[in-house]
Amino acid sequence: MIMRNIDRIFILSGALFAVFGLCLGLWMVAVNNFVYSKIHAHINLLGWVTLAIYGIVYKIYPAMKNSSLALSHLVCSVAGVIFMNLGWWMFLQNILVGTKTLVVIFRGGSALGIIGIVLFLIIFWLNGKDKPEAS
Repeated sequence: MIMRNIDRIFILSGALFAVFGLCLGLWMVAVNNFVYSKIHAHINLLGWVTLAIYGIVYKIYPAMKNSSLALSHLVCSVAGVIFMNLGWWMFLQNILVGTKTLVVIFRGGSALGIIGIVLFLIIFWLNGKDKPEAS
């Protein structure tokens, strides 16, 4: 499957996470309550920085867009950020703490993030050899 716009989708997804993460940070400062700082950090680092880097690399190495793994990479990476942060939020809100459901959400989000970076490594290894796109 050819993912012609995967670079743009990664960058836009990352930018959406950045807006959410920065608004969360601003809210924490406004109310002087930093209980959600772990969520703020994960959203900004994994959501904004990591997804934007993926998008930039896909743009620089367009052959990567032709990988049959590209869509899986996108889904795993974005879902990983969502579920990992959902798990943090549920933990901090004392929702399902001590249950297998929360463990599955946390571990699932982390596993999806790890699968995402492994897929990126494979896609880049197989398709990142070509000459980068000229500016």
